[in-house]
Amino acid sequence: VQTCALPILAKEADARLKALVGQIKGLTYAEMKRNRLPGSSRDLLLVSELETVEDLEAYQTHPLHVAVANEVIKPA
Repeated sequence: VQTCALPILAKEADARLKALVGQIKGLTYAEMKRNRLPGSSRDLLLVSELETVEDLEAYQTHPLHVAVANEVIKPA
């Protein structure tokens, strides 16, 4: 019997990323989904909306975002 923890990790990542909305300047929407894009080698897909390109650049290195990546996404 094989099991997959990916749906659980996706739900945790989704909840943690959604919680960042309102905490990170310019982040207006965040969602983590299972990646169903054909030909992709990634299991998870982050969908986010930011107000400006500058907000996107700041978001990518923001400590709260990096913490989610390091604690939930990268270990998967």
